[in-house]
Amino acid sequence: MQNVIRFFWQSVITLLVLSMVLHATTYEVKDATTEENVVYNDIGNDLVASYAKNKQGYVEWEIEVDQKTQYNIAVTYKSNTLTNKHLKVKIDSRRDRVVTISKNSQWAKSNEAFIFLKPGTHTIRLYTERYNSSLEIKNLLVTKSTKINYASYGEPNYEKPESSIYLESLYDDENLVIPKSISSSRSATPGLSMSSAKSAPVNIIIDTDMMTDCDDAAAIGMAHALEDKGEAKILGIALSAHDTTHYNGITVSAINRYYNSNDNIPISSWYGLKSSTNINEKNFRIDSQIMHKKVKDKHSDDGKLNYNRESSLDMYRRVLKKASDHSVKIVVIGTNFNIARLLKYEKALVNQKVSEIILGSSPDDNVNMCSRGKSAYAARVASDYVFNNTPNNTRLTAWTKSFGSFISNDYQVSHLMPWAGKGYNGTKTPMETTYLHAYNTSTSTIVKGRPVWDQVAIWYAVRGVTYNGKKYMDIHENGHFYPEFASNYRAVWKTNYNKSNHRQVGFNSNTRSMVPIIKQLMYQKPSGTTVKAAQITAPTYNSTVNAGSNVTVRWTNYGGDDRKYLKLYINNKYISSTYAYGTSTTMNIPSTASGIAKFYLYTYSNGKYVGQHYRTINVKKQTITVKAAQITAPTYNSTVNAGSNVTVRWTNDGGDDRKYLRLYIAGKITYQGYVTGTSQLIKIPSTVNGQAKLNLFTYNNGKYVGYHYRTFNVKKQTITVKAAQITAPTYNSTVNAGSNVTVRWTNDGGDDRKYLKLYIAGKITYQGYVTGTSKTIKIPSTSSGQARFYLYTYNKGKYVGQHYRTFNVKKTFKLAQVISPSYNSIVNAGQSITIRWEKYGGDSRNKIQIKVGSTWLVNKYVYGQTSYTVKTPSNLSGSMNIWLYSYNEGKYKGYDYHRLQVQKQASKLAEMTSPTGYYVSSSQIFRWNKGSAKAIRIFIWDNTANKKIISYHSIGTSARINLPRGHKITLTLETRTSWGGNVVGKKTYSYKVR
Repeated sequence: MQNVIRFFWQSVITLLVLSMVLHATTYEVKDATTEENVVYNDIGNDLVASYAKNKQGYVEWEIEVDQKTQYNIAVTYKSNTLTNKHLKVKIDSRRDRVVTISKNSQWAKSNEAFIFLKPGTHTIRLYTERYNSSLEIKNLLVTKSTKINYASYGEPNYEKPESSIYLESLYDDENLVIPKSISSSRSATPGLSMSSAKSAPVNIIIDTDMMTDCDDAAAIGMAHALEDKGEAKILGIALSAHDTTHYNGITVSAINRYYNSNDNIPISSWYGLKSSTNINEKNFRIDSQIMHKKVKDKHSDDGKLNYNRESSLDMYRRVLKKASDHSVKIVVIGTNFNIARLLKYEKALVNQKVSEIILGSSPDDNVNMCSRGKSAYAARVASDYVFNNTPNNTRLTAWTKSFGSFISNDYQVSHLMPWAGKGYNGTKTPMETTYLHAYNTSTSTIVKGRPVWDQVAIWYAVRGVTYNGKKYMDIHENGHFYPEFASNYRAVWKTNYNKSNHRQVGFNSNTRSMVPIIKQLMYQKPSGTTVKAAQITAPTYNSTVNAGSNVTVRWTNYGGDDRKYLKLYINNKYISSTYAYGTSTTMNIPSTASGIAKFYLYTYSNGKYVGQHYRTINVKKQTITVKAAQITAPTYNSTVNAGSNVTVRWTNDGGDDRKYLRLYIAGKITYQGYVTGTSQLIKIPSTVNGQAKLNLFTYNNGKYVGYHYRTFNVKKQTITVKAAQITAPTYNSTVNAGSNVTVRWTNDGGDDRKYLKLYIAGKITYQGYVTGTSKTIKIPSTSSGQARFYLYTYNKGKYVGQHYRTFNVKKTFKLAQVISPSYNSIVNAGQSITIRWEKYGGDSRNKIQIKVGSTWLVNKYVYGQTSYTVKTPSNLSGSMNIWLYSYNEGKYKGYDYHRLQVQKQASKLAEMTSPTGYYVSSSQIFRWNKGSAKAIRIFIWDNTANKKIISYHSIGTSARINLPRGHKITLTLETRTSWGGNVVGKKTYSYKVR
């Protein structure tokens, strides 16, 4: 039996403070009495010591420290016999420290013991004084206890890390300063233009955390697909983190082997752990992940654990030194720890060889740049270091939030990047394995993918923002990246100053259309893969399905593109088709169909046709029994209030959609009509009371099927009506004279129509009926003093009560303004024009002057007026100039100028205004509008007797004329310049005399 402690060390590595320096260099297991009774097994990288009965044992390590400080010790152990205070630590034969444990048969983590060490080599011994016990120790973890003097940083807004966070410094130890910002802008950098069309493959190094998530695996696979297309060349893959099994490099290796790279692509670890090497910088690691163990079990890999790989810094140095100048792009789809270290030690090399560093991340949460939880502070410091130390000749590109808002609210993350991954189902690839077991879960089928942010970063690195003539993303320049230390763990794009080599990627309406192309690249088979047509496995061959049902078509995948094309024929007639993804889709069988149906599935590889497979089934037309629809709501015998709305709901058991609904209340029909769907809202009259009954009649093809009824009760409500209460304007508030004031009130029953009065300085300035719950009223510009609104409420026409609200009116002065007619509008000569103006305080006196050409029409004072009417002479035309003078407290204050355009009016013919119909009486009064006529002439011709009846001149507008009964007549109305003068025009009218 055994007791365990499993050390859960999650998150953090990063920057600030001095490097943690510890690592086991030799392992030794001894027994305090007889050494041969101790069983020691070195399984993989785990150190296991088992203690025989009746013996006391210990495990011993040597460590080296480079600085005098406090350290924390924790062990991962199993023991079913030991309890608290039974496991101890001895340092260099000095006094013991208790490592608190409890019984546990599973791997568990002990409490931490604190020790203080000076620089040099030290021996750490773990032992128990209890005999007859069993103990297994998996590993020992010694970490530096970092205590930071934040005041020395000069940055009080930086969030302090939790006590369990240990940080490494990427800044010079002698000058530990975290910069707040960079005040000077960088000069323009030549040669950083981006094009989607590339004549040669783009050289990329992928920097990935490859920890808990599976999108890193998909992104690396996508990079291989682009390499197969000749668009990219993968120079190396760097790990910026690892789990405690050191297996995540194996996952990368398995993906590379799947794409036939034959281990030619170097894979580096966070630091390159060596048992004989002192490590000066602490690794970023998380707990063991099922995902990487499953990949190792199922797929071929290079067999190297992370501590047998070269360090990421060494790999970057080696690969970049071989590359041509300015020819490499680094794509970061994990945290920025590797890049921060690279810039710390090899900034000049980056400046010479790297054209662009691309920091992939979701702009929503920046989890790569700023991480979460305990590692957040450290990750932000790393990002800050990258932001401020990327050399001028290297472009720094990232996806971040704009300061205070999204890059574009129209294309937020939730709408922009649909999730992908289900296309890996059945592919038996390392990528499928990571999607099945990400985040320490295990599923048999990928039911939900992950966002494609890492894949977007790979796309951008290789294809840029524009590909095949289509712009998928936007570039934002004239700003800089900045980590928000104060809140939210986010990096943002700020425009308060410019760093010429920083640029932010934004999104547009085309971005979403990248996703199908990205999926195609994710699921693309390696070059040289044999692809066969997918085979339909369901529905069962020659099975029978009902017309009108949905049929799920399933298939096996033998390579090729995830997207396939599915067609349905019934009796050799085309019915429908669809693009299908994954390994299944659903198609609807028309309800009128019957006979033999065939599903055809077409397979493609990299967009090229591979082959097809079909499956035959039978379709049976269903005989449907129609029943009367059943009312399900309102609840049987429930009670509703008179005047309320009731929703009637029913089931649909076949038949026509249109039904007939009738409502009885107290034996009287109060509603009836045709209804469709499965519900109908009915208003219950406010005056009814008693039992109610709903009858619903069902039809099929227009024929009556049956009905169903539902009874409930209606209760007449007794409503207490109160006077409406004025809620606005605010009590005792002040408004300006001439402004608009909105009165608002509550409605506590009663009639909608109310009566509103406004008094200002004791005088009524407004009164009238109002409806609704508000009314806007213009305050006269000349008024001032205390004002009061009175609102009178009625119920069924009877007075209920009133409410008032008091406020103040302040007189303000502004020059009166002419408001109509509009400036430069056209008026006709001879027309009366009303000039209107708005007063804004001041005296009641105004002076108005109106002039057309050189002719004065008006020059006078007006009092208490806001309008003046003037007639324009018919012989004048041109500009009408208007001056309106204002006075306040007897003093002239200025004028407002206004202008209209006067045009001469064309001659208007006289028109008959009465009678308006065809029939006239034998003694008929005719009336006309003279128009511009000085005189008119009426000429009436008897069409029946074929003779003239009358020829009549007039300067008036009416005349009574006797006419022969039963005759048809024609009346001509002539417009003349004067009595007996020239004819300007004429109009003719036909009548019949009764």
